[in-house]
Amino acid sequence: MPAHALRHIATTASVRNRTDAPHPGAQTSVVTRSEQPSANDASGSGADGALRTWRAFDNRLSPIIGPRGFSALYQRSLQRARLVHPWLPAAQDNAPQADAFRALHAALAGQDPSPSAAASLTLQQTFRALLGGMIGESLTRHLLDAVVPDPTGPPPPQGNT
Repeated sequence: MPAHALRHIATTASVRNRTDAPHPGAQTSVVTRSEQPSANDASGSGADGALRTWRAFDNRLSPIIGPRGFSALYQRSLQRARLVHPWLPAAQDNAPQADAFRALHAALAGQDPSPSAAASLTLQQTFRALLGGMIGESLTRHLLDAVVPDPTGPPPPQGNT
């Protein structure tokens, strides 16, 4: 990613935090830990939770890195996650993001709950690692944990206690 794009991402994120104003036209969606897929979910609800997670990531990042940037990062993550879970859908360049998400949902819903949850977690961890490699772990956590807390990290602070 070019240096000017990284500066834009960092600047946009810090300006957003100061103003707390959503990006014009951006949809905001917050997914709580209880909505995230887990090994205890039925395959349908686990797939539904995964879909909510990816839509929330898309809504959060697309205004910053652009829909094509998000799609490229998602497709690369999917390609890498397929090395561990080959039944995940194949990455498809230039496919509409909604179609890519539908394919992921169908693949996850077609599996038993445990492998579905494992694949969903692998895909999310891969995405976070790729994004973190480009913009840094701190900014990645800042951007993504605001909508979907990292399921492998510590729980977010609950305020001043």
